[in-house]
Amino acid sequence: MASMSEKKCCKKLKTRHVIISIILIIVGYIAWVLFFAKTPPHIARVTISGTIEDNPELLRVLKKVAEDNNVKALVVSISSPGGTAYGGESIFRSIQEIKKKKPVVSDIRTLATSAAYMIACSGNSIVSAETSIVGSIGVIIEYPQIKPFLDKLGISFETIKSSPIKGEPSPFYNTSQQSKDMLGSLVKDTYQWFVSLVSEQRHLPRDKVLDLANGAVFTGRQAKALGLVDRLGGEEQVLEALHSLGVEKNLKIVEWSPSTSYSDLIYKKFMSSVMSSLIVLSHDIILSTLKTYQYSPLSLNGVLSIWPNNK
Repeated sequence: MASMSEKKCCKKLKTRHVIISIILIIVGYIAWVLFFAKTPPHIARVTISGTIEDNPELLRVLKKVAEDNNVKALVVSISSPGGTAYGGESIFRSIQEIKKKKPVVSDIRTLATSAAYMIACSGNSIVSAETSIVGSIGVIIEYPQIKPFLDKLGISFETIKSSPIKGEPSPFYNTSQQSKDMLGSLVKDTYQWFVSLVSEQRHLPRDKVLDLANGAVFTGRQAKALGLVDRLGGEEQVLEALHSLGVEKNLKIVEWSPSTSYSDLIYKKFMSSVMSSLIVLSHDIILSTLKTYQYSPLSLNGVLSIWPNNK
């Protein structure tokens, strides 16, 4: 029968082996991440939701997508009512740069209207659900007018300016016709640009786009019939569109976002693997200790629910 000292020696050896194993796992995994786990070939997905505005973080992500040679294609998932013309244009142009290097498919979810539809037009192909809301091709400027309310309170504002339309429109006094004409000119110019963009990207006659660009919205089914989208469906149809553009069928879709890069995903996977290894190896240490001191080992397979009754 082994002496207590021999048992302790045996326990120390096992513990040492476990510690060495943990170190080797960590070192090996870090080496794998640094030298072998550079982003594998995949399809990037960028999601655009809510009100669209100037978004430098999103533009940085799109630039990384364009520069990453292991990103073989891009899916732009959209669920947005639109936003600023500039916000839509900047995202549109960034995706256009990506499209020069790799296929892009726009995936319209709940809705893609106004500036959001502008962004959808940046893709090689547009997929929409049958009940998605699509369109609202147009431009609008809104501003508050509180002069009648101020008049009731007996409050007025005096302004000294270099020209009649400087600082227009103002909520504090009625907008002059000259100012309205100026704002109308802005709207018309941006509208004509938007119509040309849709005509070019969707390969539709300009006259047809002008007929559609009256602010109307359409279901995905209607949009398909009008040539505003290419396919009806969901994820399966998005993949079909990608494959028709030459994207390999075995590639996975990976979500890219301003807060999560692919390196973050690798790091999380690494930490999860290390923690799993630690749990398994800690289990071995506990069992080894119990056996050394001739305790009956408990089964540690699964969740433990132990009430420490000290009676």
